[in-house]
Amino acid sequence: MRRLIAQAHYRAVWNEIFSLAWRISNFEPFEQPRKILRVSRVTVLLGCRGNPTGSQMARTGKEDGLSVLYPNSSRDSGSIIAIDYALGNDHSRLSLDLRKGSQMLKSQQEKYEAFKALHEKPGAFLMPNPWNAGTARMLSGLGFEALATTSAGLAFSLGYCDATAGLSREITLENAREIVAATELPVSADLEDGFGADPESCAETIRQAAAVGLVGGSIEDATGDAADPIFDFDLAVERVRAACEASRGLPFLLTARSENFLHGRPDLDDTIRRLQAFEQAGADVLYAPGLPDLEAIRKVCAAVSKPVNVVLGRGGLTYSLEDLAAAGVKRVSTGGSFARAALGGMMRAALEIRDQGSFSYADEALSHQEVSSYMVTAKR
Repeated sequence: MRRLIAQAHYRAVWNEIFSLAWRISNFEPFEQPRKILRVSRVTVLLGCRGNPTGSQMARTGKEDGLSVLYPNSSRDSGSIIAIDYALGNDHSRLSLDLRKGSQMLKSQQEKYEAFKALHEKPGAFLMPNPWNAGTARMLSGLGFEALATTSAGLAFSLGYCDATAGLSREITLENAREIVAATELPVSADLEDGFGADPESCAETIRQAAAVGLVGGSIEDATGDAADPIFDFDLAVERVRAACEASRGLPFLLTARSENFLHGRPDLDDTIRRLQAFEQAGADVLYAPGLPDLEAIRKVCAAVSKPVNVVLGRGGLTYSLEDLAAAGVKRVSTGGSFARAALGGMMRAALEIRDQGSFSYADEALSHQEVSSYMVTAKR
């Protein structure tokens, strides 16, 4: 946005948006918004501790260029107003936290720029994977620089197996929306297979992902079909190309994933061939989960020129961040391992009270006060 308009105009746009936001937050009448510098869409979501879901909506008011969603409950001073807007082809999001008064949080464009910079600076950086708003707030409080969603963590929290496209796009993006609203950090998303085999499904997923405030996301080449688990090479490349084209002009980094090693096809040459083709198609980041060892990771990094993501936490792999950076890795994520670690702690506690009748697990649990220190106090 800042590349498109002068600073004075930038302030004028946000003054208009915040004026609308404050009137809406107080349930005051609002006038039709002015078309400042071709502002083509402004959506204000008024919710509590994040964006409301459809089930929380009681009524919707619409004006030219403006949609307002009100929660079923009465006005809540703990609300966050999240504003999606488009200025020409530049899409972004800004949040206004009413718990803290008139405070501007980072816009989507600012998060994108910070995320992009992490991929350009020397060395490797960590990008852990929360599975809901609460874990996002906790990880944000620990000083990490970026976060990513996890399909496995989300699936497990809902009682489902993690499988390619096992969760719907709607559920996945609603989870991502809540995580985005809970943190000022850049958030990338696990977008599985793009929620459809055809390239246009991948493109539409990227457009919708950017619309909920994400600044990155991944498309993988796994089909979800055990009999034929990986998309044919040409189709896999077309899917990534469509996703890349959809991301152009959006504040969004596209990660392309080759899933061979997770689906019984430990073919490093084919994996590298796919990653190279994804890079040529326009992917910003490359990712081959399940690589067996540091040497394979090193070969992948040497074969491409774009940043490479590696996931750790699968057990048995004990490389340090320094080891990975030396191998050429730029980004290290944790996938579903944090969620599995949390579930492991719960199972150990449950087995202790069932089998031993003791409760020593509480000695290692976080205190109520410590957990609460990361959370918001407003009602939802």
